[in-house]
Amino acid sequence: MDKILREPNIWDLHIHTPLGTPTKKNYGGVSAEEFVDELIKIYRNEDKKIGMISFTDHNKINVEAYEAFRNKSDIAIIPGIEVDVYLTEGAKDSKHIIFYFDEKELSNISDLQKLIEGYIKKKEKVYFEDFVMYLIENKKKFAVSPHAFKQGKRGINYEWTTEDTADRGTSEFSGLFFPFWEAGGKSDICKAIEFLKEQSGEEENQQAVIAFSDSADYKKIKDYIENPHQYFLCLNSFKGLLLAGSDRSRIIYEYEDRPKNNPSEKIKKIILSNDLKKINQKNKIELQLSDRLNVIVGGRGKGKSALLDAIVYKIDNRKIEDRSRASFVKKFDMQITNFNDTELASDTNIVYFSQSYINKLFDGNSQEKFEKFFEKQFAESESVSSGISDIKMILERTEEISSVDDLNVADDLKNIVSIGKKLTNLSIKNKKTKKVPLYSECHGYDKCIRDLLPQNSEIWDEQLQNAFKQFIEQLVENIAKYNYNTLFETKFAQLMKNKIEEEKRKKSRIDKMKGDSKERIEQKLKFLYSKELERIRQINKLYKIEKSKTQVDIQYAKCSGEKDNKFFFVSVANKEHPVEYAKRMIIEAVNKSKYKGFEKKEIDEIFKVYATSQELNENIKDSITFFELEKKIENLEELKAEKVQRIIYKSGEEFINLHNTSPGTQTNAVMEFILHTDSTVPLFIDQPEDNIDNEARYTQLTRWIRNQKYKRQIILVTHDANVVINGDAECVIIANHTSDKFSYEYGALEYGDVLDSAAVILDGGKNAIHRRMEKYGE
Repeated sequence: MDKILREPNIWDLHIHTPLGTPTKKNYGGVSAEEFVDELIKIYRNEDKKIGMISFTDHNKINVEAYEAFRNKSDIAIIPGIEVDVYLTEGAKDSKHIIFYFDEKELSNISDLQKLIEGYIKKKEKVYFEDFVMYLIENKKKFAVSPHAFKQGKRGINYEWTTEDTADRGTSEFSGLFFPFWEAGGKSDICKAIEFLKEQSGEEENQQAVIAFSDSADYKKIKDYIENPHQYFLCLNSFKGLLLAGSDRSRIIYEYEDRPKNNPSEKIKKIILSNDLKKINQKNKIELQLSDRLNVIVGGRGKGKSALLDAIVYKIDNRKIEDRSRASFVKKFDMQITNFNDTELASDTNIVYFSQSYINKLFDGNSQEKFEKFFEKQFAESESVSSGISDIKMILERTEEISSVDDLNVADDLKNIVSIGKKLTNLSIKNKKTKKVPLYSECHGYDKCIRDLLPQNSEIWDEQLQNAFKQFIEQLVENIAKYNYNTLFETKFAQLMKNKIEEEKRKKSRIDKMKGDSKERIEQKLKFLYSKELERIRQINKLYKIEKSKTQVDIQYAKCSGEKDNKFFFVSVANKEHPVEYAKRMIIEAVNKSKYKGFEKKEIDEIFKVYATSQELNENIKDSITFFELEKKIENLEELKAEKVQRIIYKSGEEFINLHNTSPGTQTNAVMEFILHTDSTVPLFIDQPEDNIDNEARYTQLTRWIRNQKYKRQIILVTHDANVVINGDAECVIIANHTSDKFSYEYGALEYGDVLDSAAVILDGGKNAIHRRMEKYGE
């Protein structure tokens, strides 16, 4: 018998033998052995594999048929009998109810036959409650399957003629000894399920409804195998039947074609040593895994997390971030095989969450881990920048479209000291008719003024020569300052722009003069106020950055949780405006003790001082040069910028910032996100129930896990019975560790003693469960 389920099973647990249908029109009066031979032949010839059967004759157990089938076939079989019972003493008609028994009874099926048939023969009427108590007193394990929506008066629902009787009837026969309700076919199955939804609601209804062949001839058996009414997601055993009866999700009504091969990701088999040494025949442990939910359970220190981490380390050792932990788990000698029966690739993609990992996402000290975990979601709002690269790009584009053409101003601009058209000249205010050609190093002024002064060489001694030179230099500087102040105060840039537009509207010959005009203006500005102009341009470029580019910028990505719940992954960026940044840099560069009150000046005045440079240069801090200040402003190297990322969780109409909630709420919400991710990548989690309250574990966590396991393989460590039992784990790995050896046993919940062992580890054993139920009044 397999330890875990690999594919859905076909069961036919309602087959009548020649003993129960002795007429020739059914099986032709054949013996039990001949019947079994023909039955096995039918099963062998059919493409679809049947996993388990039961012979259920009326009020009889065909011992010979059971024994012959066990000897000749490896198909699972469990004992069964269809009993005519009366539900109440006043009932007129009997009902057909099937009782199934543990396959262990097959080893001495004659004793079971005598026990059951002996009771039936003694009774004029077999009452349901009395018969059930008789089986309990004789310590028989059994399950009940009443007929419903089948066989008219013999169905249990026949007398449910009012809402009250229907409600009472469903309560009595739902969940009683893990029963199935047996219907007459697919249409009756649908009818019964709809009826149960009306009686108890879709969420509350856990009653399983089935329809077997109810065969009394070979044709019915063949027809059923070719077109079964349902498939069972359980091992072929009596325990599997109990599990299917207690969990309706174990029964599906369309065949689930699960892939035979999955070479890329999912783990099928793990081989490891029990003593951290090289694998050999004496220390080898082999574990088979399901492609769905696998849980590792065990007491504290028994090697649960060690196994999980060792598997993860073998696949991708980078995911074990704790180096001391990594150095321990790498000692496990391990071989991992995928569903293609080949070695799992070392670069297989998996998702892994260590113990308390989710709590650390929100602890305030691991922003990097938080951003890494949600990098895919936050990447969808990557247009939000926390740096200055986007601002610099805008500045570069502004520079590209700027040209000296913007400076093609007419020389007759009012209040400008320099005049002249073809030549670049400067006028001297007290000699307006005199024009002086402009040369480098102030020679033009020197010659013009010297011509007005006495020429006697005896007058021009060294002291006067130096004084005259200083005078000329001061004169040029004052003219430059005058021009700067004039341009600044009369909105030089706007005047230039207006003039350009005006020039463009003039005759086409003006356009031909642009080259000359450009050269003239460049010559003039380079000499007079080139540095000042650069700084004016620098500040003006910063003013061109729109406030919207630096003010709060919000982008978000959205993911779905359960039902209408949503996760919004919000990125918020806020940057200092470059103009404010330039102002701050200038103020910070000033020596406050030398230039008191400078920081209180208006922003225009601050930039005016910066552009003219001399006043600022005299009061700048010793630790910085004017050149360094210019570069700081140009490169925006200390511009303040921040980017904040937050998860906003929407539940109903409420929006919750997860960063401001309790660890339990955070864990619960992030587990909801993880277990609703549309992914096929295998998921490894160590104790997903940590910090989630018991109610949430039962009502939410286990439901999320059950839904997710149909999309991806899940391997997790847990101490919580809800995750194992209500999550309906396909494979349970039981961990144990002595002083020098690890041991790991595995199997489905219905295999061997797995459920009993899990009950001891997770719930203190069945007695503890029973005591709690008694205290709860159940």
